[in-house]
Amino acid sequence: MNIRTLRQGLSENRDAFIAGAVLALFLFPIYWFYITGLKGQAELDAYPPTLWPHEPTANFLRVLRAVPVASYLSNSLLIALGTSLLTMTIGVGASWSLVRFRSRWVDMLMLVIIILQMLPAALMATPLYVIFSNLGLLDTRLSVVLAASAKTIPFVIVLLRPSFIKIPKDLVEAASMDRCTGWRLLYYVAFPLVRNAALVTFVLVFMQSYGEFIFSRSFLQSSDKLPATVGLVVQFFGTFTKDISGAMAFGAIYLTPILAIFVVVQRHLISIYQKTDTQTRAGLTKAF
Repeated sequence: MNIRTLRQGLSENRDAFIAGAVLALFLFPIYWFYITGLKGQAELDAYPPTLWPHEPTANFLRVLRAVPVASYLSNSLLIALGTSLLTMTIGVGASWSLVRFRSRWVDMLMLVIIILQMLPAALMATPLYVIFSNLGLLDTRLSVVLAASAKTIPFVIVLLRPSFIKIPKDLVEAASMDRCTGWRLLYYVAFPLVRNAALVTFVLVFMQSYGEFIFSRSFLQSSDKLPATVGLVVQFFGTFTKDISGAMAFGAIYLTPILAIFVVVQRHLISIYQKTDTQTRAGLTKAF
């Protein structure tokens, strides 16, 4: 074995060690969610904390029996799906429009969009509460979907606009000469070339909307309309009481669907993201 081969092996082992350490750092909070959900009160108060419950409890069964978990999860999924669909519908059209009409005013508008993205949701909640109150939309899931969409649309525009910019003007002009204009130009020509980036963005928006809390807490009062994020606070944290083990068990149940979705699609998302540019170039070549 020569020195070059030895150095290469050490470099590979170092990279594997660093990757494993980073992976453990990200997975440990998830592990702690599930493990803490199995602990009793005595082990929760123990110091140092135990990495594995010595006397596992039935907290998960207790939570499933005492808390309307299905209602909370279904509300979270409805809000996330509604927000994702509305955000992508408006965001795709807005991104395409900002590419089609290029000027210094558009650049200024993009700056405003980026600034809006930095605004905290709590700052937007108060004026939106007044608007929805006047419109009679308080205590409806629609109000949460509209508010979350308003907060997320700038994020979609920032992500999708670069993909639309890559589409050559010659292709757009050729399609326009063939009387493919307006929404047909977007639907039949532009969107197929950026659909991979749009799919990745959709998943990101869905995962972000699944954890929505501020607007739901501000606009919803009926217990049967609350998402899981608000249900966690309502069910396990009172003014003078708190149920940590139950909250962690509920959090683990709430986290499981999104983890399952991520595990299923993460390889496809990485592959799609890596192939976006290649497929875009291939689509352009085929179009011409």
